[in-house]
Amino acid sequence: GFRSEAIRPNISCVEDNKWPLGAELGLKFSEISFDGITGTVKFTPSGKRTGFELDIVHLTETGLTKIGVWSREQGANFTLISSSRGTLFNSTLIVTTIIGAPYVIYKHSENATIILNQTYSNSEFEGFCIDLLDELSRELKFYYKIKPITTGRYDDMVEEVKNKVADLAVAPLTINYAREKKIDFTKPFLSLGIAILFKLPKPEKPGLFSFLSPLSLEIWIYTFVAIFTVSFILLLIARCSPDEWRNPYP
Repeated sequence: GFRSEAIRPNISCVEDNKWPLGAELGLKFSEISFDGITGTVKFTPSGKRTGFELDIVHLTETGLTKIGVWSREQGANFTLISSSRGTLFNSTLIVTTIIGAPYVIYKHSENATIILNQTYSNSEFEGFCIDLLDELSRELKFYYKIKPITTGRYDDMVEEVKNKVADLAVAPLTINYAREKKIDFTKPFLSLGIAILFKLPKPEKPGLFSFLSPLSLEIWIYTFVAIFTVSFILLLIARCSPDEWRNPYP
């Protein structure tokens, strides 16, 4: 059984003083064993929990999938097999695209309509998007079949993916709001921006009257007219003033 006893004196957690009954309490904890929500609850003499396992799960499209267990005694033990590595493993995807250099190039012709109703293989295509597909297929272990759009319209690729005629589209397809409402896009693999290029004019050598350049001709004319007008008014005022006719130093 257990007995209650007050701890005297108080024991500090930062000092080296030990509680005389601490070892006995730790031994009692190591003798406890019961089943809880997380499994069997059992402690070692050092105070660590033992006798339990943790599930290792992987988040997939269908939810969480158990791929292994972990225990203190044996460590991690993965039970994931190759066939459970996602839904793309060992599957064949229909890839819709549009022919256009340098992204997708049909080796025998630049016209997409020539392959209509003809048999062709993936090796007959090349380009940036094809290299990207090859790298993805090697990493994710899937196969693909290229099905180019013969109409030359980018929106037709979106409709094929939406209607599940094709599994995905790999092409220089612009991401916009209307298309995002129909299908999901990955992170863009290429970003383009609009820029304007122009030639800088050669600076002219300063001339004799270059100091007049900051202001237009009209501004200079108004300025000189204002100066002469004010000067003429001051002259009239001076002529009418009797003080202007006296010599201050006779």
